[in-house]
Amino acid sequence: MKTTRKLVGLAMVFVMVLSINSCDYYEPPQLLIGEENSTDSLENSDKTEILIQEDKITLYEIKGEDIIKIQDYEVEGELLELQNDVSKHEELWALVKKIIPPYYRSKMSQFLIYHGAKTNTSGFVDSTINNLSKWQFAIAIDYAYEKGFDFEDDLVFTIIHEFGHILTLNNEQLTPGIIPDNCTNYYVSKGCAKMDSYMNTFYNSFWSDIGEEFNGLDNTAAAKSSFYDKYGDRFISEYAATSPREDIAEVFATFVVEDVKREGTSMIDKKIQMMYDFPELMDLREYIRQNNILP
Repeated sequence: MKTTRKLVGLAMVFVMVLSINSCDYYEPPQLLIGEENSTDSLENSDKTEILIQEDKITLYEIKGEDIIKIQDYEVEGELLELQNDVSKHEELWALVKKIIPPYYRSKMSQFLIYHGAKTNTSGFVDSTINNLSKWQFAIAIDYAYEKGFDFEDDLVFTIIHEFGHILTLNNEQLTPGIIPDNCTNYYVSKGCAKMDSYMNTFYNSFWSDIGEEFNGLDNTAAAKSSFYDKYGDRFISEYAATSPREDIAEVFATFVVEDVKREGTSMIDKKIQMMYDFPELMDLREYIRQNNILP
């Protein structure tokens, strides 16, 4: 999930060439650290969290290339206007389709349009069934149109970030239904990372020495910010320091949008370089960059 302030489609044919003005290194949106509306913001923690529900607007079922309305939620005022503006829903879905290839869209069963002000979020994903094979993809429409849908670089980055979660947390990468004591690899609250998964490889390479300290943090914005202050040179953004799963999603999105491979020796550089070790991730990067999204 992406937290904003700053901190994520019925097929529609339209031509949109989005330009991320990337210099050699892309700087992700600088995001505020808040209390995430996620049950695993401290991933291996037993702490109980109070979930703040987002303002849901319209829920769609994803059927192939199209979205079919499941329900409109009861809303009023500005949210009702956003609910009635179906063309914006379709425009957002069309953009999602340009970024996420069909194979991974087949893992998405629902598309949610919501209002992100209450939860301070720009987008999120969540599994819709316990085996992690199907996912809901949600975009905050107020964030997406904050500047009249010309907020393209951050919006595209957010969608790629959320795609990164589906990419790294689906049932091909994690084994669901395993309790932490029975997981010898990296454990996320929804499952145990498989030995050669992106998540397990990433954690062992970049988090294993600080994981115990991270898991002992209080689940507060202050604790997360202090953790970042201590280890900031390891992370592409402050939000990346909020959990390994957010870190890998930020790294994946940066890997996609940057136009050159980093050659440095910092841990940030090494994280991005790791993405190039997987030919299938290189193919995804090429797909997104050539599909009228990035130059």
